Amino acid sequence: MKLPFENLLNRLKDVKKILSVSSKNTFVKTDKQLSYILITTFAVSAVALFCYWFFKEKPYYDNLLAEKEELIKSLKFTRDKQKKNL
Repeated sequence: MKLPFENLLNRLKDVKKILSVSSKNTFVKTDKQLSYILITTFAVSAVALFCYWFFKEKPYYDNLLAEKEELIKSLKFTRDKQKKNL
């Protein structure tokens, strides 16, 4: 009388072979490739953030610095005016 799972070890070896073949066809094969992907993503986002700051925020910041002297003068004027009113 034959048991249905007589060759269980052989079947497990076959399953192991099938799984090992299917795992080799993945996109990220090693941790090294994963780190390259993460580093590349970080570098691209850092460059994008720098470009955003350089083209969008820096002109506003430069305008604030250019108008700083005028703002200081106007604040001193209002302070002196308030002192005279008291």
